[in-house]
Amino acid sequence: MRQGLRIAFIDHSHELGGAEHLLLTLIDGLPRERFEPIIITPREGPFTQEARKRNIRTLVFPLPPFWSQSLLFGTRKLLNPLAACWNAINMLYSAWKLQRVLRQEDIDLVQTNSTFAHIYGGVAARLAGSPCIWYFHDLVEPDRLMGAIAGVWRVLAALLDARVVAVSRAALQALSVGERGIVIYPGKTLDDTPSLPGSLRRKINVPEGGKPVVFVGRISYSKGLDILADAASRVIKRDPAVHFVILGDAGERDISYRHFLMSILSQRQLLHHWHWMGYVKHANRLIAEAALLVLPSRREALSLVLIEAGLAQKAVVASRVGGIPEVVVDGKTGLLVPAEDPVALADAILRLVEDTELATQMGQQAFKHVRQVFSLARYHEKFLALYDSLQGRQQAYPVRP
Repeated sequence: MRQGLRIAFIDHSHELGGAEHLLLTLIDGLPRERFEPIIITPREGPFTQEARKRNIRTLVFPLPPFWSQSLLFGTRKLLNPLAACWNAINMLYSAWKLQRVLRQEDIDLVQTNSTFAHIYGGVAARLAGSPCIWYFHDLVEPDRLMGAIAGVWRVLAALLDARVVAVSRAALQALSVGERGIVIYPGKTLDDTPSLPGSLRRKINVPEGGKPVVFVGRISYSKGLDILADAASRVIKRDPAVHFVILGDAGERDISYRHFLMSILSQRQLLHHWHWMGYVKHANRLIAEAALLVLPSRREALSLVLIEAGLAQKAVVASRVGGIPEVVVDGKTGLLVPAEDPVALADAILRLVEDTELATQMGQQAFKHVRQVFSLARYHEKFLALYDSLQGRQQAYPVRP
């Protein structure tokens, strides 16, 4: 093994979601005299473009299309068995092709960064004889299909000898992989890009005295925007000064969900209080101008947006699911509500937009909490220690959260 560790970071997405942003943050902190990172993705897109801007080598490795594992009917989500079979065949074929690339590139370590990549990347690493880390950003539902889904992940982790790094305790507990898994909290730092005061209100044309409530994230079923739409109709009836600002785009698989949302907004006459802004690169600058941030997720391993809200000294209203309570301290840095409860969500939003002093106090406490727990320096240190341990490891897992 060479002195500099050559790491293949495999991600199945070409888009710039939270997992991709976090991966770029991780790679930025790797000393280049010790590590040689290579990002492998199946397509060109915003992710590869941003990586190249940061002088990170990228390799586009075309793969056959994978189908969505779920069928979405309005707000009902069902497993698609045909997709599961199709994807299994494609993953094995993809792994066989990818292992040849890993050998040609003389890869020392493989780190996978997305759900599909964990499987085909893990199999490819096993075939190529390279240690593998699954960087788990998702939350496996432990009761889905009577625990079968979580069980499959546990079996795969053991068969592939994959080291599992989860972004939260909730994500790791759902996997139940024992000593094979550790938690490394994401790290963020203040964005030093200068802000433009008043830019959020100008963009959405909010009148003087308007109260913008911001959502940041992918437009998808798991983020619960249909629940927010239900809550928004209740909020606006009591306080018409509130406006909901949505920063984020729908992925290719979520276009139908966005159309579903538009029909809800139209039926409830919310379009004048609901503002689509699309993807915004420096969203934290707009968060800083909001009354608060809202995150009504149905499932969430951990949200970087909540950390950014803390750094912007903004109170949060969010669902009490997954790893969210590890970021938001209920009653201290924000308010947590039950998932899929639009009444509780509306009440919490109204409480903070009406009590600005409480919202300010919570924002200040959120800033202190995030700076202490989600340190960027600690984030890099823990991954560096993990990589060092894996250079000489066989079944040795010394790093602890």
